[in-house]
Amino acid sequence: MMWKEVFKGDPSGVLVVAIGGGGDIVSAAVLASSLEREGIPTVIAALPWERFVLDPEPGPVPLDTVTPAERVTPHTLLAYPGCSFAHGGRVIPTQACRVGEVIQRPIYLLDLWGGEVAVRNGINEILELHDIDVVIGVDVGGDVLACGIEDTLWSPLADQIGLSAIANSNAREALLAVHSLGADGELPMETMLARIAKTLKLGGYRWIRGLTAPDIELLKAITAKALTEASRVSLEALKGVYADIVIRDGTRRVHVSPYSLATFILDARLLYKISPMARIVHGTTSIREARIKLNQACVYTELDLEEDLKTYEGKGLTEAQMIEEARRNGREEIMKTCNPFILRECFNT
Repeated sequence: MMWKEVFKGDPSGVLVVAIGGGGDIVSAAVLASSLEREGIPTVIAALPWERFVLDPEPGPVPLDTVTPAERVTPHTLLAYPGCSFAHGGRVIPTQACRVGEVIQRPIYLLDLWGGEVAVRNGINEILELHDIDVVIGVDVGGDVLACGIEDTLWSPLADQIGLSAIANSNAREALLAVHSLGADGELPMETMLARIAKTLKLGGYRWIRGLTAPDIELLKAITAKALTEASRVSLEALKGVYADIVIRDGTRRVHVSPYSLATFILDARLLYKISPMARIVHGTTSIREARIKLNQACVYTELDLEEDLKTYEGKGLTEAQMIEEARRNGREEIMKTCNPFILRECFNT
């Protein structure tokens, strides 16, 4: 199967967006390259948010601290290869900056601090600027498939803002590429497959794509430069690994299998229909507003965790101990005042 068979009409171009922050940009760049090899022009964008171990200051990358970069549209920043950002007194290369250096092309950064509205506006601005009519969101691992009540869910905020922004964008087609199911160590495989099946029931299937030889060579080149654990899982599968490994300082367990080489291409707008968290954050004008709305639905987010971790500094705990204790206590606090029935549709999935 070829990419052009996936779309409902020949695309004028495709905007590929890494929606989960961190290392999702690695697989987004690989997917964009596969489109380019078939003659489909692409633009790459990312929701920049680095892991706590790299950037201990809570929250996404502040766009106005990224250099060298250019403010091309009101809600986007075009970051040039080798760029970095300043946060909390540190100068840090984002993963998008590292990837851009390998592939030698600039990457758009979207404003997560401005909530779903800013991300959606940024996507629409890029679509118009480049005369592109298709957007594909890329998530590595599959936590974007979550409904919201899963105990193992760690980082729903960026994913659900990204899903909502893509699904409600002005693109003629909005797709979601979920690569390497389970590579982030969040949702059980059964949960993700059930959510995919529910999307397929609505007519959301487009393709199940496996990595090709050129994909693998590019993935190796990028992971030699970028810092990512989830996007490396595919390379472990290529070695024939069929086993559990631990990531995130031992806080999560990943099952490496042939599934790790596959990308599920789905209709993002149909997934959005069955994703209450994405609908909850729709229309939010700041990341904190989006976080509060998810908290009210009993969802603990990555922003909560990063803010809670700041209170554990200097207590003599290992990073894994800090993360586990902060998450456990934070979730308990949220459960005291939240309303689980906001996500009542999840109880039947």
